[in-house]
Amino acid sequence: MAIDNQPQLPSQRELFLACLRPGNHVDLVLERDEDLGTVEVRGSTLHDLTRERKIILAQTSPPVSRSRIGKSIEVIFPLRLEDVPGGRWLQVGYKSTLLDIAADYRLSANITETVLVVNVPSRLDETSLRMHFRVTPPLEFGMKVLIGAAQLRKAINAEVPKLDCQVRSQLWNRQKHPKIVLRELTEALRVTLENVNRQVEDVRQASLADLSEGGAKLVHPLTWEYQPESKVELTLVWGDESLDVEAVVVRGGKIDIRAGSPMGFTSVRFDNPPAETHRRLARLVQDMLRRELVRRSEMED
Repeated sequence: MAIDNQPQLPSQRELFLACLRPGNHVDLVLERDEDLGTVEVRGSTLHDLTRERKIILAQTSPPVSRSRIGKSIEVIFPLRLEDVPGGRWLQVGYKSTLLDIAADYRLSANITETVLVVNVPSRLDETSLRMHFRVTPPLEFGMKVLIGAAQLRKAINAEVPKLDCQVRSQLWNRQKHPKIVLRELTEALRVTLENVNRQVEDVRQASLADLSEGGAKLVHPLTWEYQPESKVELTLVWGDESLDVEAVVVRGGKIDIRAGSPMGFTSVRFDNPPAETHRRLARLVQDMLRRELVRRSEMED
């Protein structure tokens, strides 16, 4: 008979005493997307527990908007245990509803903050954040997404060598008058342009709402439509770098942009990217996370 050597979860009383302490770090899961394999997590701090059995949490960065009041939220506590040699980390949490976002909540005689209000848990269960983190690209990255640029590059790379051969042939032929050579080269260039244009539609540029190692959410004009399960080739561009990645459309819809007209969105899942592409995606996401952590640290100083 197999013996289970896994350490047991502490009692509910022990978990409550360890987790529900003012000052403890809390991870708030606003959304899990099983299709994309992503999770939207924002860090917070447990400020207080009230007599009305409510938990007061610090507002996150970027802040949770009031439109989420009344919606489900996961509250997760990272917990360090010493019940095995070398210790272990455990994540326990519960699902609640975001009850309120209270402005000017008094934390002490001299400190007021905007806070999030959720219910005290009835129990805490082991959970996991083992999904791809979604990151909102910092403005300084200047991130943009081109749709169709990869196909255009492939078409150009296929046609240009043909044009190059014709140019070299014409330039080597010293018997023709320069005007005839120019006319024939102009015709060769026209044919090349037509061949490229016939193969590829116009390149479109979308905004990147968020990015993970597993997928992305694009924001674009409402008139753009992509069918679920259709494939798109994206080119991520930031600074002097670019990265081509094939993706599969998961879903799309309309999104309201503050102080602007509605826009469309398309969520995509990256389609088994090669190892090098996946490595660069992981590095890019980590760079964005690192930049966000530095920004938060500067705000707290």
